Amino acid sequence: MPLELQVSRQQKIISRILILLLVLGALSTQFAVVLHPKAAKIGDTTTYTSAASLLFAVEFGLFGFICCILGFFYGTQRSIFFRLVGTVIFSVGLYSFFNAPTGLNHSVVVTSDYFSKRIGPWYSPMDTTIIFKSVKYMDIEENKTADHGHLRYELRCNMETDPKEVRIEINDLLKAAVPEIYRRAAEHNVFIGDSPDGRLIPSDL
Repeated sequence: MPLELQVSRQQKIISRILILLLVLGALSTQFAVVLHPKAAKIGDTTTYTSAASLLFAVEFGLFGFICCILGFFYGTQRSIFFRLVGTVIFSVGLYSFFNAPTGLNHSVVVTSDYFSKRIGPWYSPMDTTIIFKSVKYMDIEENKTADHGHLRYELRCNMETDPKEVRIEINDLLKAAVPEIYRRAAEHNVFIGDSPDGRLIPSDL
């Protein structure tokens, strides 16, 4: 017996609209990735955030909401197969909706005394703070554990105190902040080393 969806004409229209919204959201995300980080300066503190963070939060929230609706619709079908599909879609929707605010808390903050990087889920962010006066040496190195064919870089800080070495993966926000971090660090007599290509900042970073 073939699998058949028990749907009305109105449900078909609503489903098509929801799928269209998902496609448009996916397309707009591709345009959003070209937006550069933005820097907000207050006094001697500069905060770097993503120009697309709010857009991504709204899109992931909308994606989750739509998936929950579609999942509920499939879950009301008689067929066990469609009920299972609905459960999976609904679960994906809940996960996306719950994690939608995550990008809003990603930031890099640079002051005259330290810089910090925050990344990770909004409910359990990972904060890394480096105080310039505790740093002896700073440079950019290739991440040896990165996937083949996709080069990544880390900001390496040799410290006066334990831990003796701190490595911070360079994402788009930290990449934008590196010139100011180097300038602020130099004011505290931190030695800035060359990157693997002989420059302070790699040309392909």
